[in-house]
Amino acid sequence: IPLTHQSMSRDRELAQYMLQTTAVGRRGLIIGGHEHEPFDESIRRSSTSPLTCSENDETNITFETDAIRILKTGCDAKQASLIDLDFDVSYAPARLIGLSASFIDVTKFSESKVVKQI
Repeated sequence: IPLTHQSMSRDRELAQYMLQTTAVGRRGLIIGGHEHEPFDESIRRSSTSPLTCSENDETNITFETDAIRILKTGCDAKQASLIDLDFDVSYAPARLIGLSASFIDVTKFSESKVVKQI
């Protein structure tokens, strides 16, 4: 699961590369930064245009075979990604078999005085 800080076009290129790498199992996730707008996209094998998921959709989106999901929460710490991953540990290495994610609006939480001092 790469953690990146690059443009969306570079993350799409990385997703296409991951889909061509059989060791990934052809399912995966990229957690990205850099963009100022939130993104939630699934890139399918041999697809020229991504399957785009709504950036405000807090429902679980089906985790597709032959797809890499790209999540970017945007800027200024307005949102956080809540990500739940399921692995099949009967394989070595374990295989990613399920993924659900949603964006959470963190502006409704009070700031932490302890964190603010850091």
